[in-house]
Amino acid sequence: MRITSLIDNYSQKGFRTEHGLSLYIQTRSGKNILFDMGQGHLLAENATQFGLSLRDIDFAVISHGHYDHGGGLSCFLKENDMAPIYIRREAFLPCYSLRDKHLHYLGLDIALATERRLILCKDKTHISNDIIIFGNVKGKYPRPPANRFLKGIDKVSDDLFPHEQHLIIQEGENVVLFCGCAHCGILNIIDTATDILGRKPSHIIGGMHRSIFIHTQPAGGISLRIGINEKYALARFRNAGGQVHGCGGLPHAAFLVCDSNNLCHNFLHAVVRSIIVFHVKHCQLSSLSYSR
Repeated sequence: MRITSLIDNYSQKGFRTEHGLSLYIQTRSGKNILFDMGQGHLLAENATQFGLSLRDIDFAVISHGHYDHGGGLSCFLKENDMAPIYIRREAFLPCYSLRDKHLHYLGLDIALATERRLILCKDKTHISNDIIIFGNVKGKYPRPPANRFLKGIDKVSDDLFPHEQHLIIQEGENVVLFCGCAHCGILNIIDTATDILGRKPSHIIGGMHRSIFIHTQPAGGISLRIGINEKYALARFRNAGGQVHGCGGLPHAAFLVCDSNNLCHNFLHAVVRSIIVFHVKHCQLSSLSYSR
């Protein structure tokens, strides 16, 4: 599996950035999948600079109804006139962010809600035997604290994120879970994915909405700091052989790779112009990322 980060908050030289996420996923079976679309036309610009074509995308997935993940929908529809887009029906409901005592609209362009190529997903959608989209995540673990600033359609109640969904791709022994922001709580999402699959994901990629923090120390070592509510469960997940990747929204968003013995053996920048390759046989992550 090859995953190219088209949109992220931070970039290496030569690529423009914006707040948001877009991943170009190329599977071993030959499928090209776009996971999220950033805010707008930068999606197409960075894809072209990478030598990738949005016209080659077989289908797209929008993880939730925020402009920084689905704002590029109009751009994608112009660049690709065939591929279906999987999205939750609730993704076009108005949603807001409370900042500086003012509400700011976070949602998608409602005019696109009737686009004929949209496939409105329910709780679980099987694209194929190896690709699943799921939503309506509940669970016993707390959600990210930042959710308290995110409001639903009435502008008062907290957004419960019925519009969020997640992608699972199975390749050989690898089960890769993609999350846009994990507003429903990454541990709840892992549990739901486990219930669906009958096993835990081997890898997780995407934004954790500050559920997990990773940074480098001056000496070059790795320091891992995990939110208090998710500390022990995430540690148990890694001990079980899982690998957690991604800290969306942090400076130099990082990938932490842990093996089955919970030993950190690599530390990578996962920013625009990073290419991530999974070796299916060895369940190992390697990177072709470029230096800054």
